[in-house]
This record gives sequence, structure tokens and C-alpha cells, in this order.
Amino acid sequence: MDPMEPIFEDLLVEQAARHFERVPGFEGIAIDRIDYSENYNYERDDGVSFVPMIKPDNTSHNVSDLGEWVWGPARSLRTSYRHTIERLHHLLHTSAQANATHKRAMFQNFGQLARLELNRHFDGTFSELADLNANAWIGLRAPTILWTYSLDSNATALDEYFQQHLLMDAYPMAPMHKNDHSIAPANDTGCTCPATPMIEALYRDYGRLFDAMHGARWLLTAKPASVDLGFVNIFTKSHAKGTAMGAALGAALPELVVPIMLALSASNAQGSQPPSNISTLTLNLEPAAEALGWPQVVAVTAAALYPGMAGERELGSAAIVGKGLWRLAVPLERGCALVRVTLKANTLS
Repeated sequence: MDPMEPIFEDLLVEQAARHFERVPGFEGIAIDRIDYSENYNYERDDGVSFVPMIKPDNTSHNVSDLGEWVWGPARSLRTSYRHTIERLHHLLHTSAQANATHKRAMFQNFGQLARLELNRHFDGTFSELADLNANAWIGLRAPTILWTYSLDSNATALDEYFQQHLLMDAYPMAPMHKNDHSIAPANDTGCTCPATPMIEALYRDYGRLFDAMHGARWLLTAKPASVDLGFVNIFTKSHAKGTAMGAALGAALPELVVPIMLALSASNAQGSQPPSNISTLTLNLEPAAEALGWPQVVAVTAAALYPGMAGERELGSAAIVGKGLWRLAVPLERGCALVRVTLKANTLS
């Protein structure tokens, strides 16, 4: 169906408004699924689309015969989805129904279609079909949740699963009671995809690492981080204004979160064992300073989180090895470390 048809679009918006009015604790909605927007409404014209369609008459046609097709105007449902979703966004965030004391969110299920322009009015994604990288890149500035159907009780495979998600700042769907065609707790025997005690233990092991990623935003400057063992990504997290940490470090410098992941997988793919459990992390902060207006960094310290381990392990200070280049040895556990980096600014500059 075309959600931009006025009578249908008004009904969708009215249904959402009714939820907010009658269920005060209603937290938001999820659109399932956005890949249906690849279709066309052949009875409308968006002024752009000109597509093949079956000849508009009352006779039967052989759809595999190209001679049965003609070209004509239509309305892309991408246009329709954007229009309807913008109205729903307004309802959630800027209308009279939007309550500033009760935040609501609108997530979408990309399915197999991750398109940036369709994400403009969403607050995040909650997508199925396991397109991890595509959905994570759409979520550069918004939360990304990936559907979990079922998992194997294999410790190595589970480590890789959670580490892949941490590397891309994507949250795996956790077991919940009564889940339908998705992962459920081990004792939820009536569901189709129950977890096992091992799977639940791995969720707990990695839970603190995912907690540490809350509020992270991709750092998209040139080659900001590299490692000699494993795979690395880098994110920024802002210190809250007015906090002691923010005042001590300089307001313009963020905290960095650096997941070093899949070191064991990288070694296995090369047919070798890792030479050690130490990965050398190099931070290239000069491009970020130039692009984002950071003050001069005069000190870099770090601590690491590991799956299944309480607390943080202090890693000490990084050594400066060039202009804007800082280097630090990072011990790995289970082939990974989630490194929290603190930058200190030159307050005299």
C-alpha cells in the first residue's frame, strides 16, 4: 500500500497519536519494513519516476514477455515513505502531543535496504536479516540494533559475534521472554529460538562493553586509528558540560572509545596463531584536530574493558611518536579490548 495516499496516511498518524494519548508510557514506534519502499504506485506520478509497467488494459499478460511492458510515470514509494515518516516524526518530537518530559523514539527496520535518505527522520534502526555493516554505517549518528534469530553454543563463534557488533557500534537484540522468531531466554521453552546458558553467559560477559559504547559517535577523520593485531574502530564520546572531568580535560576534547576486536579471527584467517596477546594501537589525532578544531593534545591516557572481567585495566600513558601520533601497547583478552582513551588539552594555547 502507498502510505502517502491521504486517507491512509491520515489514518496512520491518527493511530500513532491515539497510542500517545491513551498509553502515557508509550515509548515509540518501529516501522517494519522499509525495504517495501522499493515498490511503485502506478496510479500516481511523483514527477520524477518513469518506470516499466504492464500495459494498462483489461487483458491477461505474460509478465516474462518484455513486449507486454510499457514505460510510464509512477510514484516511488520512497517518496511516499519519506512524506509519511516526516509527519510521524513531527508527531513524536515537535507536535502538541510530544511531551518534553517523556521522550519517544521512532526506529525503522531496514531489512535488506539500508538507504541514508530514508533515515533522516528516524531516531535509530532496529533491523533484521543480519546486514551488520550496512545498518551500522546508516547509524553513524544514531543507535543501531540488529535482530538476533538464534545463536550456536560455540564459545569462539559467540566471541566473534559480539566483537563484530562492538567493532561496528551495533547492539545485538538480547533474549526476551515470549520473543517470536527471535532469541529468547534459555528457560523460555515455548519459543522457537531459546538461548542456552552459555549464550546467556556471553551476553553478560559483553554487557559492560556495550554499556561503555552508549553515546558513541564515529570519528570519521583520515585514518584515526590503526593496530598491528586485530581490527580497530574509533568513536568519540563527549564529556558532560559542567562536570569535573570536562573541566579538567578541556571542554573541546571528547573521550575516545576504541574497540580492538577479532584478533583471534584475523590470525585464524591467515592460518597462524597470534604472535602475542598484545596489540599496538596508534592514534592519529592531527586530522581530527584540524577538521574538528580540537586544541593541542598534550597527554593521552587509556584504560581497557574486557569481556567477563570486572572493572577496568589501566593501560597508562601513550607515547608520542610524531605530530599528532600517539602509540600504546594494549593487552588483549579473548582477542579483544575496548579501550577508553582520555585526552588532555594544552590549556595554555
